[in-house]
Amino acid sequence: MRLRTALLLSLLPLAGAAVSATPPAQDDEAAPAVITVHYRDRAELRQAATRFQHMVVDERARTARAEASYADYRALRRLGLRVEIDRAASQR
Repeated sequence: MRLRTALLLSLLPLAGAAVSATPPAQDDEAAPAVITVHYRDRAELRQAATRFQHMVVDERARTARAEASYADYRALRRLGLRVEIDRAASQR
């Protein structure tokens, strides 16, 4: 619980950062991006989680954040999940 709280608190400065639903340019495929995945239920969260070793989950907002490749982004979109890219966090 403490770890989750610490992780979520570390993301507070990013809360106001610009996000985008458009994918990164294909020439950026090798560069990972910080993404937020919106899920409706645990089944969708489990589907998304199979692609990542670590995700920061906000159960109240039903979102999960992770560092993802362009292939990960495309796969999540094909699953029908709403995915946003945090460009400011991705550039860090």
